[in-house]
Amino acid sequence: MTYETGLNFIVHFYTKIFDMLIQNPLCFKIMIRAWIILKSSRSNFLLRPISFFILFLLLSSGTPAKELRPNPLLQYIHKTYTSDDGLPQNRSRAMVQTRDGFLWIGTQDGLARFDGTSFQVYDKEHTPQLKSNDITSLFESPDSSLWIGTFNGLTQLKNGIFSSHALQTGPVRGIAADPAGTLYISTMNNGIYKYKDGNYDSITTSQGLNDNSLNVFTVDQQGTIWVALSGKGLNVYRNGRWLLYNTKNGFPSNTIRSFCAGSDQTVWIGTENGLVRWKNGSFHTYTTADGLTDNIIPSLFEDRSGALWIGTERGGICRLKDNVFSSYRSVDGLSSDYVTTILEDHEGSLWVGTYNAGLNQFWKGKFINYSVRDGVPARTIRTMLTAHDGSVWAGTEGGGVLHFNGNKFVPFEEKNIPSDYIRSLFEDSHGNLWIGLREGLAQYRNGNYRIFTTKDGLSQNFIRVMAEDHEGTLWVGTYNNGMNRFEKDHFVNYQNKGMPVNLIRSILVDHAGVIWIGSNEGLLRWQNGLMSLYTSKDGLPSDPFFDMIEDSEHTLWMGSYGGGLVRLKNGKFTCFTTAQGLFNDVIMKILEDDFGNLWLGSMKGIGCISKKILDDFSNGTIDRLQCASYSSSDGMLVSECTGPTGCKTADGRLWFPTPKGIVVVDPKKILKNNLPPPVVIERVVFDRKDYSPYEYAAFPPGTGQVEFQYGGMSFIAPQKVHFRYMLEGFEKEWRNAGTRRSAFYTNLSPGKYTFRITACNNDGVWNESRASFAFELEPHFYQTFWFMGVLLLAIGGAGFGLHRLRVWQLVAREKMLKVYVAEAMTKIKVLNGLIPICFNCKKVRDDQGYWKGLERYIKDNSEATFSHGVCPECAEKLRDGFLSKNNEKLGSILSQFLPTDTSKK
Repeated sequence: MTYETGLNFIVHFYTKIFDMLIQNPLCFKIMIRAWIILKSSRSNFLLRPISFFILFLLLSSGTPAKELRPNPLLQYIHKTYTSDDGLPQNRSRAMVQTRDGFLWIGTQDGLARFDGTSFQVYDKEHTPQLKSNDITSLFESPDSSLWIGTFNGLTQLKNGIFSSHALQTGPVRGIAADPAGTLYISTMNNGIYKYKDGNYDSITTSQGLNDNSLNVFTVDQQGTIWVALSGKGLNVYRNGRWLLYNTKNGFPSNTIRSFCAGSDQTVWIGTENGLVRWKNGSFHTYTTADGLTDNIIPSLFEDRSGALWIGTERGGICRLKDNVFSSYRSVDGLSSDYVTTILEDHEGSLWVGTYNAGLNQFWKGKFINYSVRDGVPARTIRTMLTAHDGSVWAGTEGGGVLHFNGNKFVPFEEKNIPSDYIRSLFEDSHGNLWIGLREGLAQYRNGNYRIFTTKDGLSQNFIRVMAEDHEGTLWVGTYNNGMNRFEKDHFVNYQNKGMPVNLIRSILVDHAGVIWIGSNEGLLRWQNGLMSLYTSKDGLPSDPFFDMIEDSEHTLWMGSYGGGLVRLKNGKFTCFTTAQGLFNDVIMKILEDDFGNLWLGSMKGIGCISKKILDDFSNGTIDRLQCASYSSSDGMLVSECTGPTGCKTADGRLWFPTPKGIVVVDPKKILKNNLPPPVVIERVVFDRKDYSPYEYAAFPPGTGQVEFQYGGMSFIAPQKVHFRYMLEGFEKEWRNAGTRRSAFYTNLSPGKYTFRITACNNDGVWNESRASFAFELEPHFYQTFWFMGVLLLAIGGAGFGLHRLRVWQLVAREKMLKVYVAEAMTKIKVLNGLIPICFNCKKVRDDQGYWKGLERYIKDNSEATFSHGVCPECAEKLRDGFLSKNNEKLGSILSQFLPTDTSKK
């Protein structure tokens, strides 16, 4: 070793020591103590620095690192889809995401379209234009056509219509396009077909290819064609000629399995003997000696960041970024180590198809997770602590105490501790570590433990929570026997001094020295020996309280069990619940970040809300809370927090325990999904008949029932995609559909309508480019204008006829009445006034005083005429008289019936 090398090593060594001691004072204490022990021991003079150096290496390996994890792929969220989820078959051979957002997967038993929630399967039984169910390649051309290569030919899908192309292609091995939009199709036995403007040309050995039997191929950004010959190497078409490269030219293998045209004029080539990087006419090969997990490479893909993803046959998936390989294999959770195809979607999710184990999705979450593989035992985390030196500690349920070394959690030395069931951790102002157990309270000081139990004055051995007041006095809350105060070397039990609460969940000492105690019985305020208990009877939403914090503005925030978030500000309690927009009403942990936000741990994930929003709501400035919520779809190990526990480190990161590990939130680096989901109308059904959603429709007369099925393609959190829609011509306001993916209308009137739909992603980003479908509902014949016109004319004519009939009837009736009146007047003329009549002769005296016969009087004063007859009584009298008297009198009797001249006096 040269002098300069040795000097550089020494400088680096002491620089490393200095950095380590600055970052971790605990290491400094341990190293000083170790040096004292080594110096005082009888060890060899040379052994002391060697031992100290070894100790340094051990400790430096545990100092906080810039990278939280050596393998960044393990931080990706991973999900698997198989035939049980709707895939037609578990071998994925090709993938593409089209411009409308759909993900298409080609398998050996059909083509699948995925919208994030369900798979739509196409096969030759239901889609005859597909000549084979074995889908070998997929490509979307610039005109938004989906080209489908199968084992038995080529199919095109455009505007929802499948069509077969009559080419003697046989098995299609690859499809690509050059910058000018010319389509190239490589085949297993017939060379290459070139497609442009509806015309096909073939490229075979006659045009310079070294073989017509081809494998995969690609076209780079310069229009250069790269073709894998079946077992014979590589053909490259450049400057009008085909060039051959194989093992004779130094190429690592004659069998090429995959291509990827990179963004910097690099072409990556996957062979059966390593990965080839080709640039500027020269190439370099990477193998397992460089970090690859396997030399057989069936698939390649370059993501938007420039990282290369490498699918291997036996080593899972590798990523090459900044010349560093990292991997994710079946031992890490990949469904299979044989990776056949790779794709990055519009949102940045990575899709990995496997040979026989379905489809894998990877995406970056919003959080960092620490689980079993990071030293966290498969136990529930019950408590967390940030020590004064910035180190992070965790207490587990059955796994003892853990210490975070900057990269993973390691067990802490726990000799003489009676239990590994840790309920609480606390560090006092003197640097003592207190460990709450079910069997008592342990104090760790200067490498020694001391155990306190009920024998030392504790009211109970089950310790739940601890805090320190402004005088440096330790307060201890128990499971169900109240509070204890540490005085000198023993505890004072306050349960026997009138304390009204038993089950202690949290303790907070505010800036004024007031002790707040959250319990199952309510919220207790304790100051100068005076206690005030606040419960639901005093307006609080519930009696149990989990956690409490005092924020940077000295406002108190409390998490309740079922009553949401409670604020105590200016002596007034204010409650915020789900009814007002809070994400959950059970708040188990509250942490404040450096940006004025509260982070809330609950049994339904983690919520985040701005304190300004809470203030604005309580002041009436806004009418609803806006609260973000995060769950397993955002990167949590599980959508549940345990508590009340958690901590905040000096770098601003927030640590929340869950039943499956620890979740770390960095508010400065929360990833937001700014890509709005593409929205499509997938299906239109009118009166149980399907119509194409791609073109204007004229619906025939029917019941007026129409259904729209739509989708919003966001694969990160499809269950959080929300929709709203409107039917123009029927309604004027948007309808909030939530996560529902269909709309139904009934009894629509004839007319023209436009259905519009939009969606937002998991972070509330709405798509302003709304999907729409215009249609016209044709009327029944009785709803047409001509029918209405004829009907109006008919009604008008009928009305006019009825009117004329009525007039005729009235006129006829009038005539009849006149006849009736005339007849009546002819029969009688009404006489008015007093009529004097002689009681003996029955003559009537007229107005001039003359007496007239009754018949004469009536004739003169009316229009009546007379006819004469004999009434029965008179006829009887006449008969008797006729028989008893002589005939001489007959003439005089009869003469009475003859008309007489009544005009004579």
